[in-house]
Amino acid sequence: MKRLKNEHGAALVVVLGIIMLLMIFATVLAAQMTNTQKQIQLTDQAIDARNLARMGLDRAGEKVSDAFRLYEQDLEANITRKDKKTQEQMRNEFYANIENIQSPLISLDETHFYQIKSTIIDRNTWQVTVTALGVSKSKEKSKEITEISKIEIEKPDSAQ
Repeated sequence: MKRLKNEHGAALVVVLGIIMLLMIFATVLAAQMTNTQKQIQLTDQAIDARNLARMGLDRAGEKVSDAFRLYEQDLEANITRKDKKTQEQMRNEFYANIENIQSPLISLDETHFYQIKSTIIDRNTWQVTVTALGVSKSKEKSKEITEISKIEIEKPDSAQ
């Protein structure tokens, strides 16, 4: 058998093989980058939603403080008032004020919302449980996170 002396075609096959391997590698890399980008967006959305829910908790905490401050002022003013309210009436008004702290879905912009869903006061311990919702939206998905917090209120001496 004669041996071929012209082997220049082998280089073409090797080069085509290398190009094909590089294209496969580039395709896998592009798919991985796309998946990573989606994961980053989902994580950012979850962080935004959690922060928005915490914003709702903070806002509810401010409203609880305001309601308690009004209750204390009412207690002090009741001493000099002619039409005195009973301690029980004032406490019940305070409980109602606390439990009415809610909000509709509040929009910060087109993609970020929060809501104070509920506030419940334990009438024995005066511990307020607040539930808030944070929503972060994107073109493809919406992420909602609910956060719950407990606020301790120190009872005034007259409420003991």
